[in-house]
Amino acid sequence: MWFTLKKGAEAISIIYANGETTVFAEDAAIEAADPFGIRLDLNKNLRSRNKQENTYIDANDFLEHVHTLKSVQLFDATFIAKVRAQLQRIKPTGAHLRLLLNGEHAFDVGIDSESDLSMWLHVKSKL
Repeated sequence: MWFTLKKGAEAISIIYANGETTVFAEDAAIEAADPFGIRLDLNKNLRSRNKQENTYIDANDFLEHVHTLKSVQLFDATFIAKVRAQLQRIKPTGAHLRLLLNGEHAFDVGIDSESDLSMWLHVKSKL
């Protein structure tokens, strides 16, 4: 069962084959299970009226190359603290990331949350 941890939009950094970009994620949710799940909705970037806006252009480029995702970096301290608390509570053996961007894209990830200021989700494989 998915639980929404943050409703508003938050900037995240994405690293993939074409480089690194910053886009907006909204409705961040977790699935407190094993494997642990993190879901980020990136569709807001595709709904821009201004088709010359960087987040629109970057989201479309990423959508074409989503299979080459390497890492996602989260910066929201509240979200990071809630994820870290759930990870300590359930101690999962694995984690997956679900990105909603013109459909759903799932990845097996490793979570690096050493810092309170950012959390890295490193892709191991596409599911």
